Amino acid sequence: GLLILAPLALAALVWFALSPRPAVALHVEASYADIERAKQVLKMNDPRGFPPGTAHSVRMSERDINLALNYLARKISHSTVRVTAQADHLEFAGTVDLPLISARPYLNVVARIEAPQGVPRVSRLRVGSVPLPASVAAWALERVMQGFNLTQEYRLAGDMIQRLDLRPGEVSVAYRWQPDTLRTLGAQL
Repeated sequence: GLLILAPLALAALVWFALSPRPAVALHVEASYADIERAKQVLKMNDPRGFPPGTAHSVRMSERDINLALNYLARKISHSTVRVTAQADHLEFAGTVDLPLISARPYLNVVARIEAPQGVPRVSRLRVGSVPLPASVAAWALERVMQGFNLTQEYRLAGDMIQRLDLRPGEVSVAYRWQPDTLRTLGAQL
C-alpha cells in the first residue's frame, strides 16, 4: 500500500504546489530608468570589495528592493517577486513560470518574514495552495539544505545577517561580510 500511496501523495503535493494563475504578474515591463535604477542599487550595495569579516548595513526602500530582486529574477529565470515592508513584518510573494503542467504552470511562493529583536524568521509560508506552518517550513528548508549538502553554508549564510529592521516601506539589514561562505554556496548550487 505504501508503494502506491507514496507516489500518489507526492503527485498530489506537486499538483497543489503548482497554480493555474501567478501570484505576481510575470509580464510587468520595466522601463529603462527602472532597469538602470536596479543596476545602481545592486552596484551600491555590492559588498564584494569589503574586507572579509567586516560589519556593514544597508537600508533600502521597498521600491528599490523590488527593482533589484526583479532584475535578478529575470536574469536567472522567468520569474518575478514582490516584497512589501510593514512595521512588524515583510511580505514576500514570488512566481516562477514552470510550464511543466499546462493547466498549472506557476510555482507561487508566499511568505511572511518577521524579525523580533532583529532576528529574521519565516512565520508563514505557502507554496501554491499548500500552507506550511513555520515549524514545518523550517524543517523542510533544513531537509532541502541537507539534500543539497548545504547545511553548513546555510547556517553560515544565516549567521552573516546580524540584524533585520523593518519599517513601513523600508528594510535595513546589518550583516558581517563573509565572501568565502557565498563562494562556497554558489559553487554548491
